[in-house]
Amino acid sequence: MNYDERKGRSAHTAAELDTSKWPTVRLPETVSQKYRDDFDAKKKAVTMYAAGDRTKKITEATRISRQTYIPIFNRCLEINPDDGQIWGFRVLIPYTHLKEYERGGDSDEPGPGSFSRLLKTHPDIDKQLRSAFFDYDDSCLSSNKINDLQYFELFLKICQEVGIKDDEYPFNTLYKGKRSFEKYIRSLRNSEEGINANSDTDATRRLHLGSSADSIDKITRPYKSVAFDGHSVDASWFFYFFDANGRIREQYLERFWLLLILDEHSEAVLGYSISIYENYNRLDVIRAIKNALQPPQGKILPPDYLIVPVPVDVPSIRSDKFRNRLWETFRYDNAKANLAADVVNTLIRIGCRVNAGPVAFPEVRGILERFFQTLEELGFRSLPGSLGTGPNDPKRETAKKDAKTFRVTFEILYYCLELSIEEYNRKLNKRNLYSSPLQCLNNYIDDTDNIVLKIHPDKRDEISRFGPKFLCTVRGNEEEGTRPYVQILNEQYSSQDLGCRWEMLGKQITCYLQENAQYADSYDETGFNIGMLAVKGSAWNFPHTYENRILVSKGRASVVQDLVGHTSPGLIINMGLKNSMTQKKAARVAQAVLAAQAIQGKNQLEVSFGREDEHEKAPISENDVIDSTPINEDEDLEDAYNIKGLIKGGKNEHE
Repeated sequence: MNYDERKGRSAHTAAELDTSKWPTVRLPETVSQKYRDDFDAKKKAVTMYAAGDRTKKITEATRISRQTYIPIFNRCLEINPDDGQIWGFRVLIPYTHLKEYERGGDSDEPGPGSFSRLLKTHPDIDKQLRSAFFDYDDSCLSSNKINDLQYFELFLKICQEVGIKDDEYPFNTLYKGKRSFEKYIRSLRNSEEGINANSDTDATRRLHLGSSADSIDKITRPYKSVAFDGHSVDASWFFYFFDANGRIREQYLERFWLLLILDEHSEAVLGYSISIYENYNRLDVIRAIKNALQPPQGKILPPDYLIVPVPVDVPSIRSDKFRNRLWETFRYDNAKANLAADVVNTLIRIGCRVNAGPVAFPEVRGILERFFQTLEELGFRSLPGSLGTGPNDPKRETAKKDAKTFRVTFEILYYCLELSIEEYNRKLNKRNLYSSPLQCLNNYIDDTDNIVLKIHPDKRDEISRFGPKFLCTVRGNEEEGTRPYVQILNEQYSSQDLGCRWEMLGKQITCYLQENAQYADSYDETGFNIGMLAVKGSAWNFPHTYENRILVSKGRASVVQDLVGHTSPGLIINMGLKNSMTQKKAARVAQAVLAAQAIQGKNQLEVSFGREDEHEKAPISENDVIDSTPINEDEDLEDAYNIKGLIKGGKNEHE
């Protein structure tokens, strides 16, 4: 080692010589004063040397020679393989080893470092043990699901196979190197590869969550980053509606999707949307973005049939103060609906960044995942019809019965959702220093020193058109007098302007369904506004929402299910006539005889089967009246009777 003072310092950069950025050490109180004085002296010598002080000054101040503090300084700058940082002042702690102990010499006597030397001398042992533990393709095991004792037995077997003798390590020890082997297995199990191979998915995700590759930006202020995710609410309800005949019908439904946007700093709910589909789609995501940027005006009131106290007027996210506020980053998971081109283009157009995050890492949005559990506890789990917390929850068995008994409707669930979100935004939060999420947003906006992004006025009209978007083909027939129209959610939409434009037939137009789904705004292929279209017919000619249409459309499945085992009467009779018609005339004649016997009675027809007692006669069957005698197609019915021997005598005798 070169102990030249000037050359030693010049070999390092200015950042390495800056001891203020080295990893620090605070000795515990249990350390003796002797070791504490030794630590302080070495630390002072290293600090003075890094600062450029001369050897004489350092020696006089610390009483440590140049041959001692320069090697210590070089050890401080070595890299710690555990955390990737320099050792710094940590090497000054007593009994600190920079690398594992390596046994020297050629002696076979057991002692410290014997196991490490065994693996270094016989690399095949380490290779086979790793292959078996991590279940590689060249593993000698069919499965790595064995315990530590079985791994130790495998270790001893491998040692015998590689030719280790009985007087060599580990066979020359009392416990055959078991303690060292257990330490080796623990090191494999605690490694990153070992956790991935032998731990569950949640543990693997948590391991990668804090790594440098997947580091999470610190959220230091509101509107810097928002999180989006969907949650299936465990609730059931009955949907009541009028059919075409004016009768009330009911449909039992379970679960609906809640798509929610939450500010990651204040934890305030900025907006949400609801989807009744089995899986939400891109249109539902865009509606949630619209409701977060431009929250709907007004207050959600309880249904008329729900008797509850008058709601208190509390601050809400629906206030005008929070309208048109733009966030910097929009974070969501890798669901297909989230990654749709319409969703990504919409977010880019309004001026925010998109961050889909790593795949299968819900911990990145842990605040939002925890919010969904809080939301269920605030409202839905206390309602009749709740599906509980899992398949074994007793609430699930009586959910349908309770929902029907108390007439739980979707309007009640929607009102419960709105109240739960208002309560969450109003409650004090420890994360916000015991301020509510809404207060945190309000204080940030009111502070004139803060920079709050707002949506450009030119883009606000475009946001108002966010919502259910449909690409429709104009239908109609001029010869039959069917005016142009478009089909949206199984209903026809048209207007006076579109109804007169026959040249639009066969062309595609873009329709945006409004909050009142009775109307849809339409644009042609060039972007020209055609006008507002209205639904045709009386079935939906009243104010309703997009959700109402989806709920009614779910009733179509029950109509199809009702066909199973309930065939229409016309089809039943049609099939019966086909089965009753026989191809041969002989069989038809025999059937006619049986019918005549039933009408005329037993006194007019005498069936001869060789039985004397009339009461012992067996009932006439089709097999009794049909024999192998051929029947001429030209014979009439009476001749057929005589030939078959069913009627004794001719017509005169019968009379």
